[in-house]
Amino acid sequence: MKRLAIFLLLSAFPALAADSSLSGTWKLEGNVGEVAVNLVCTFNQDGKVLNGSCQNTDKPDEKPSSFAGNIKDKTVIWKYDVDWNGSVLTVAYTGDWDGDAGMTGAIDVQPVNAAGAFTARKNK
Repeated sequence: MKRLAIFLLLSAFPALAADSSLSGTWKLEGNVGEVAVNLVCTFNQDGKVLNGSCQNTDKPDEKPSSFAGNIKDKTVIWKYDVDWNGSVLTVAYTGDWDGDAGMTGAIDVQPVNAAGAFTARKNK
């Protein structure tokens, strides 16, 4: 009976791990200087590799920006390029992922050396 209990306990771990995926839709809010950042991002996680897209909710007619990124331990990094008044900017996000609690992190915009912060929550 003890072996059965141990087996059942251990067999539950893969199911718990599957629930701790970044895959899904996330609402991200933050700022870069005086500019508000309001996005809905769709993450697709395959192991440590991320891809997906982010849509600016303040400009729903704009095309979503596709991104690539990765996850190492609980650090999530992704970036994409945007056109800003005829110039291409690279927007990079580095966040600390805390499972159901969400994500907090930094935004870096190059080549203009602008920085900001964000929080994100996964839609249930």
